[in-house]
Amino acid sequence: MKRSLSKTLLILIFILLLPFYVYAYTVFCTVTEVIDGDTFYCIPKEKIAGVRIHKDGSISVRLYGIDAPEKDQPYGQEARNSLKDLVKEKTVRLDIKDIDKYERAVALVYVGSLNVNLEQVKRGYAWAYLEYLESPYISEYYSAEKEARSKGLGLWKQANPTPPWEWRKIKKYKEKVFTNEDLEKYYERPAKTYSESKYVCGKKYYCSQMESCEEAMFYYTVCGLKRLDGDNDGVPCETLCGHH
Repeated sequence: MKRSLSKTLLILIFILLLPFYVYAYTVFCTVTEVIDGDTFYCIPKEKIAGVRIHKDGSISVRLYGIDAPEKDQPYGQEARNSLKDLVKEKTVRLDIKDIDKYERAVALVYVGSLNVNLEQVKRGYAWAYLEYLESPYISEYYSAEKEARSKGLGLWKQANPTPPWEWRKIKKYKEKVFTNEDLEKYYERPAKTYSESKYVCGKKYYCSQMESCEEAMFYYTVCGLKRLDGDNDGVPCETLCGHH
């Protein structure tokens, strides 16, 4: 009876842990091209289920647990060059954690014993992507980010760098033209005739750059720049909008 219960318990534990190990396997891959600071192409030594294969036999690899500046973002090219320095034309080890919706292998990448993901953070060319980091890695990666920030390394030479996840959101809406009709959906104001003032997402990021409450409301509501509301009371840039 005890043996039967033990066997049942082991099977149950295996089933519960299975999702965490589905993609927890290792593949060696030769890097052919570096796309940006956290993505590259490589040709794997063996087939990987669920991963999209390019015409030349390469696959896309997304570095697990970090987010580097986009190519059109400040320090985007420097982050790409740093990753090229680490992996270009080398055979790397992929500890695959997942296959994402773009059919890329999401992996911890090693050159010998060097953890490339962590090294990008240490060099100041990537954020620790806390939203997607599992608990065993959070402390180490976040500590590396804090140290790079305190030393002013890489992108941390900037006073207030925009995280890539915010940058992508801004870029998504940067071509959207803001009009008075848009503003009225989000902010009540006295009825009066306004000139056709227009703003474009992605041009400004901080309250110190705003020239009016109307402009601040546009960036806050239309562009989704939530940092403008520091105390989360629904009113951005209170020096401009606090008395409206």
